[in-house]
Amino acid sequence: MDESRNETNTAKKRPGRKLSDYFDTAYLRGVILGVFSVLLVLGIAFYIVWHVTGGFESGIATQTALFASAEETIPASGFLFRDETALTSVYRGAADYRMGDGKRAAAGELLAVTYENTDSAGITARLKKMDAEIAVLENSSVGSNPSLSYTKALENTVSSALTRYYQQLAAGDPSRALALTDELLVSLNRKALIVDSRTDYAAEVEALTAERTRLAATLTGRSAEVRAPYPGIFYSDTDGYESVFTAAALEGLTPSRLDELAALPAEKDPAAVGKLASSRMWYLALTLDAAESDRFRIGEKRKITFTDCGDLSLEMKLENAVPEGDRLLLVYSSDEQKNGPETIRRHSVAVQVASYDGLRVPRSALRFVDGYTGVYARFGNTVLFRVADVIGTVDGYAYISAKTAPVTRLIDERGEPLDTLPPAEGESEGRVPENARIETVYGALQLYDEVIVSGTGLYDGLIFD
Repeated sequence: MDESRNETNTAKKRPGRKLSDYFDTAYLRGVILGVFSVLLVLGIAFYIVWHVTGGFESGIATQTALFASAEETIPASGFLFRDETALTSVYRGAADYRMGDGKRAAAGELLAVTYENTDSAGITARLKKMDAEIAVLENSSVGSNPSLSYTKALENTVSSALTRYYQQLAAGDPSRALALTDELLVSLNRKALIVDSRTDYAAEVEALTAERTRLAATLTGRSAEVRAPYPGIFYSDTDGYESVFTAAALEGLTPSRLDELAALPAEKDPAAVGKLASSRMWYLALTLDAAESDRFRIGEKRKITFTDCGDLSLEMKLENAVPEGDRLLLVYSSDEQKNGPETIRRHSVAVQVASYDGLRVPRSALRFVDGYTGVYARFGNTVLFRVADVIGTVDGYAYISAKTAPVTRLIDERGEPLDTLPPAEGESEGRVPENARIETVYGALQLYDEVIVSGTGLYDGLIFD
């Protein structure tokens, strides 16, 4: 009995085990605090992102209103009209061109030498390639001491040409990419000259010219000279339409007559070795929908972009506009010699009809409230309607005038609306009552406003929880 009592007393006196007997409490406390800190930081970050992105407002998305520029264009197909004469020779074997494309020739000047022997074709092809290389090098000079601004502009030109070059290749249109080759080579050559502190490629041109002379001396057989019958601009290619698409053919031209000319078969003379244009002036005839007629005035200049010439743009003058049924014929003129548009008979172009500068917002964001066009914009957790004077729309975007005026009204000291008083004698505008003040009903859209581009149930003054 005493022994059992002693065991019981001993058990009661034995101390209980603590948490520290099993775990390192200091380490455990650090782990718990670390996890809590991480969760707290993540929670705060989530709240900030959720709030900034409008996560608390289901279905709401915004886009910042920023200044931008855009052009409104109309795509069209057009045809080159020009006074040209196809030049022929008695020999068709090969031709050694002594005049470059787009160069002006004097009357009687040597344009080419043709050979009876077809074996000479390989040599003349090499000569033509060398002429192109010489022309690029001659156009690549930069002059002495090019300015920093010129160097920067040159870098931008190279970057732009490379971008357009690869875009055309990616689009599967190598012909348009090829049209950019000379421009790109000239720009790259000029950049190399600046890096090497040189002004031109005179030494290279001299060496190529000497090599060309040696190669031309190997041409043998009977030959004939082709000279300019009158002063003009020479081109080595012909298409058989030189006697069809003439300046005289523009007289009385209509959309249907243009269709007839385009349907005629080409009559290319196999003996032709080139053509001579009598002047720098050339014309582009194209057709559009007659509904666009009010947007064109004879004598006005418009920017025409030739999409088949590396997107080259030219300012061209409208010479004539002829409506016929639901179609409109436009005839533009230019004397620009770019060795591009003026050498191609059929063109794909984009005609500029307007340009816009303003705040750009998605067209889908436009709303109509109380008879006013505008957008809903988010300011913190509040939605406000902002009026917007739309000056144009392009590719799904609306361009808003930066001078859009807010909607205001006159109120008295109690906030009741007031009307203007009749104008004073000799004045046209109404007078403002003495006790009136101006209240803004709807503000105007401003730069950097967060425009709501999607959402339902919106109204002016809506506050989100």
